[in-house]
Amino acid sequence: MDRIEGFALGTAFLLHSQESGALLSSNAFGRDIYDALSARLDLTDISAKIARQHGVAPGDAAPLVEEVIARWQAAGLFQPGMCPFAAPVAYRVPHTGPPQIYRLGDRYVILRCEDPQLSEQIAASLRDYAAGALDMPDDGTTALIDVIAADADAEAEYGVFRDREPVWGRAPQDLTRFHVIRECMDHFCTPSRVAAHLHAAAVADSGRAVILAGGSGSGKTTLAMGLMAAGGALAADDHVALAVDGRHMLAFPAASAVKRGAWDLPEIQALGLAGGAAASPRDGVRYLRPPRCVPAATPVAVAAIVFPQYGGADAANGLARLDPARALTQLIQTGGRVSRRNPSLAPLVALLDRVPCYELRYGSTRYSVETCQSLLAR
Repeated sequence: MDRIEGFALGTAFLLHSQESGALLSSNAFGRDIYDALSARLDLTDISAKIARQHGVAPGDAAPLVEEVIARWQAAGLFQPGMCPFAAPVAYRVPHTGPPQIYRLGDRYVILRCEDPQLSEQIAASLRDYAAGALDMPDDGTTALIDVIAADADAEAEYGVFRDREPVWGRAPQDLTRFHVIRECMDHFCTPSRVAAHLHAAAVADSGRAVILAGGSGSGKTTLAMGLMAAGGALAADDHVALAVDGRHMLAFPAASAVKRGAWDLPEIQALGLAGGAAASPRDGVRYLRPPRCVPAATPVAVAAIVFPQYGGADAANGLARLDPARALTQLIQTGGRVSRRNPSLAPLVALLDRVPCYELRYGSTRYSVETCQSLLAR
């Protein structure tokens, strides 16, 4: 129980294991069982305590308590250590040419990737962090990231390793790119400062940021471009590092990948789409270097979290407040996760408890931009 956390968040009671990573939502009944387990009571005493708290006979409470604990156990709440990755890739030294080297201050990433196209895609996103040809990490802190092909005879899938330890099982190219850039962000922002990684963009103005969260294709990058065209500064494109204080994010701006359907939007054109019609390492994607960025690793206070959803030009506009527990569920479902170095869920819960979360549905870009600007100004 020392590694199992319980949190009241919005309308839910959350249970989280720092060992296995299991995250469950419960209610007041589950909260009372958690409190009894934390007090090191045995099953008989727990049932008696629950019976008194909820006004039932001990004989009736016991099977209910046993059922709840059995569900928690099946969900991995009491499991020691992380679950092994499905279909893991065995580590070996990658078969590749010269590595790519990225740098922020005295922190370096050495990337060895067995897929040349994937290497080009990562380089396009992280070009502002590329180290010079003679800039070798003789000093400072270095992370070694290896991308290893899972099976040369099968569909292209890869394992990602950081300092020879797996950070994920086998994954296709797009997901592999996501994991590699996330690990670079974590290293450059300093692992001891990072509490969680969110799949999100973020734009800052006057020292505060709005986080635009959601899965691929939700419109978060396009909305971020609109906010930048209106004067904001990019704080993060697709990866947001939450600081351990639960109040700030740590900036990690990178070149924005703009998909084909957004190329002709006025806000994208206003920023000057990078490369024009030039070739890109990703089909249907062009990379835009933002004109204004928050310096990487800078802490920025979070003003709001928004889950944007573009519904087409004829869609109705609307902003709805989200219960914090539902916002947490959406963050996890779209790729958010706590840090391996700091596995507590507490900073993320603190952020969601303090910062308002919204679902933004829109058909008008002007409405979405003005709405987010108003959230930044509050």
